Amino acid sequence: MKRRILTSISVLGILALALFFGQACGPAFELPSDGLTSLGSSYLSESEKAACASAMRRGESGFRNLGDLVSYLNEQPKPVQIHCVVANLPRPLKIQAGVSAASAQPSAGSSNPRILIRVGSLILAIVPDGTAKNTLEVGALKTASQATRAEFLFPISDETIQANIGLDHIRTSGLGTSTTCGFCHRGETPESGEAGITGAFRSEIVRFAESERRRVASVKQLADTCVTNKDQSDRCLLLRSLMEGGTPMEIEF
Repeated sequence: MKRRILTSISVLGILALALFFGQACGPAFELPSDGLTSLGSSYLSESEKAACASAMRRGESGFRNLGDLVSYLNEQPKPVQIHCVVANLPRPLKIQAGVSAASAQPSAGSSNPRILIRVGSLILAIVPDGTAKNTLEVGALKTASQATRAEFLFPISDETIQANIGLDHIRTSGLGTSTTCGFCHRGETPESGEAGITGAFRSEIVRFAESERRRVASVKQLADTCVTNKDQSDRCLLLRSLMEGGTPMEIEF
């Protein structure tokens, strides 16, 4: 009996420490064997949510420009993890998914679709797994058919970053007069319309072909499978973060 009481106290102590200190790279401690299947309507455990707790929540209007996104990233717990960026976005999420191997951010098959998230005037693109799993592609809408481009690599350890980090990452090496996005996005031209940001380029939006589209229900099924299989991989953490707070709305871009 004494041993059982001591064990319970120890577990409660570990839980308290985990919630107090947090950890941006996933659960602060190993979940019990039924930790995911006992989440109920939530897709993230309390420790996972505490690890992603953000000092700043955006309103329903979302991001107006790239500068807003950078401010948001700077407020995230360090190191900034890509699943935490998703977990802290305003709900309901508005997404579109598809499988496109030809993209500079390729999807790794049907089980890892490329997912576009619309937040205000920005389109954020992520993939759960594959060569681009640690990248966040950003399109800042300028017109109904054009956007300026940036890309951020994760995790982000710097306490403060500037928007130009995302622009420099896609700049064509040695030239500075174009970006790697221009290989797929046509009509690339310099963009000088955003105060305080230099070196941006705008180009045409590329949309998924109908044959490439994956519906929100299929993305939810991937997250549900992660819960059923008690899968705590980075891939599943990102998928579960998408579903936390309610099933996303499917929208057209």
